[in-house]
Amino acid sequence: MASGYPELVAALTFISGSQPSAEEAVQEALFRAWQQADNGLDKVSLEAWVRVAALNLIRTHFRRAARERRALDRLAAQLDRSVPSRSDRAGDLVDLVRALACLTPRQREAITLHYRLELSVLEVAEVLDVAEGTVKALLHQARTRLLPQLRSADPVDPTPTSKGSTHD
Repeated sequence: MASGYPELVAALTFISGSQPSAEEAVQEALFRAWQQADNGLDKVSLEAWVRVAALNLIRTHFRRAARERRALDRLAAQLDRSVPSRSDRAGDLVDLVRALACLTPRQREAITLHYRLELSVLEVAEVLDVAEGTVKALLHQARTRLLPQLRSADPVDPTPTSKGSTHD
């Protein structure tokens, strides 16, 4: 598991947008796996168990953060204050983390597990506890949403500008 730790932290960082949250989730999952070792958790399933547990901890963090945001929004409305919108940041530089932020949490999880951790569609389906077809749909939807984001971040114009060229 030691060799997979940096990759799992990196993948969860892409999903959560926070390296400290990702590190905390993986460390907590490792601690829980260590506790479960006494209950018969075998080494073969350890890595998969830690991956699922860490992902579930990130999901719990998202749900808690969403509840807190909603509570703060209600409080702001009661105090008649305006909450800055995310569209105020439209001029920011688009990078991979911002591009991933345009995805739903499930799309972000699927694309990160598949491309960052190089899991097969079947393995992603097992981690997310969904059918393979669902993973394929999530990956397709994520790629469709990411393509315009990543193209707009590319400083090189992919269209040829060969004025005066006689080649056809």
